[in-house]
Amino acid sequence: LIIMICGKSGSGKDYITNKLAKTLSAGVIIRPTTRPKRKTQGNEPYSFLEDAFFEELVSKERIFSPKTFNGWSYGFYNSIIDQGQSEHIYIGSCDVDSAETLQEIVWKNKGNICFVYDHAPEKVRLKRYTKRDKSFNRQELERRFLSEKKQYEEKDFFLTRYAIFYENAGVTPLRFRKLVKKIKEKTERLNKPGNIVTGKQPRPPAKVPKIG
Repeated sequence: LIIMICGKSGSGKDYITNKLAKTLSAGVIIRPTTRPKRKTQGNEPYSFLEDAFFEELVSKERIFSPKTFNGWSYGFYNSIIDQGQSEHIYIGSCDVDSAETLQEIVWKNKGNICFVYDHAPEKVRLKRYTKRDKSFNRQELERRFLSEKKQYEEKDFFLTRYAIFYENAGVTPLRFRKLVKKIKEKTERLNKPGNIVTGKQPRPPAKVPKIG
């Protein structure tokens, strides 16, 4: 069973991924990327590859859904299909476009996947982003934030229907406990015998606040 944390740049996806994995005794989904490791962060859920090797794995279909973001390539190892079929919980992070692709692939292979929408106000995201990347280009960052705003507005239906909403302006113990409770309730339902999703109509949509 897979839990995917999706959110915009600087929303705190990697932090929440690692914190949830520890709390739920879950495995962390390692993603391939060609970007360099960040000096300001500890354990990152990525394997850092050279461009040529990344492309080679894509050509051999060991990496699927490759995307370019800020000049770096990202994707998913095909082992994620087995993780979706497992009763054990695996947690990872992605953008909302990749979330839809993953849902289709995991459901097609009779696995289970659920999502957490990690939302943070733009001011909070900007502060986090500039803290981790001192050499950022302000104009490029503003362009990215504007692009992501449009992207997530277009995917509002998907997020409202399939994702657990989490307001990540700062990780407070109470807010995090509520998130863990919601995830446990959903994963318990998904892991019941005979309850594997196979592309049929989903369960009733979760009540998610409208993000304006």
